Amino acid sequence: MELLGVPPALRALFPAHEFYSISKRPRGDEPFDSFTSSGEALDLASPNGNVDKIIQQMAAELVPGRDGRAPDLLVVLEDLEPPNLHQPAVVVQIFRDAIARHMARLQRDTPWLVDRVEEALRSKASFHLAVPMIEAWLFADPNGPRNAGAPSERLPSNWESAHDPEAFLTRDPVYLADDCSTCTAWHALLPRRKKDHSPGWLKRRREVHPKAFLAWLCRDPAEQNCSRYRETHEGAAALGALDFSAALRSPEHCTYLRALVEDLADGLGEKLSLPTGGVAPSTSHRERRASPSLRNI
Repeated sequence: MELLGVPPALRALFPAHEFYSISKRPRGDEPFDSFTSSGEALDLASPNGNVDKIIQQMAAELVPGRDGRAPDLLVVLEDLEPPNLHQPAVVVQIFRDAIARHMARLQRDTPWLVDRVEEALRSKASFHLAVPMIEAWLFADPNGPRNAGAPSERLPSNWESAHDPEAFLTRDPVYLADDCSTCTAWHALLPRRKKDHSPGWLKRRREVHPKAFLAWLCRDPAEQNCSRYRETHEGAAALGALDFSAALRSPEHCTYLRALVEDLADGLGEKLSLPTGGVAPSTSHRERRASPSLRNI
């Protein structure tokens, strides 16, 4: 969803600039493995090894750059995920620690690159969080769920103003009670295939899970996973059409998304006529840090 949807969304916001995604493999369409999606809260003492692979590729893209050409800016975007809602600072610190490990390896193996990589990271690279995950952006835009295929009549009457999408919460009693008993195509599958096609809302803490709620809004018993919502199709299309002005209309909401947009505008030398408001201090480029690792952390 991010690989396909973020570049066109940012291209519409900054039309003078070109945006592209970096896939896990050259000329591929597979994203890097997340380091936050284990289903458990992250621990500083035992970080997920996927973060080191992301840092390694980030540094390689900047020095010497793809085909010898480095981007003007590089952003790593990661879902915070519900288990880490209480500790975004820990997620940011895990990323900072991984950068420190990478720089220590460079100092040991290729010391002549250290200064170039440090300068590139601090001037051109940023780390931002989608809170709690990228689907929250779609709930920030009043047209987002409909753009993703959710029928208007299924949306709660007050969903547009009830909560900050980055503090996603739904108390819809029908959604919370849905045990997937009406998912006829899913129930018809063999047991091992049922596990692979499990409906997206069949999970714990579904009330704080925007992707699960979106899948439920797009529910269809005739589909094997009981939903017409697909991240790489409906999700990517809705993300690519995101209305940032609408998503950032409330000055108190979406502070992590606003931190990303402000950081990009600053790095690209652009002025935006978007609603102003608060930014998340842990990822805002406004903060002046004693020993920055990247532009914003």
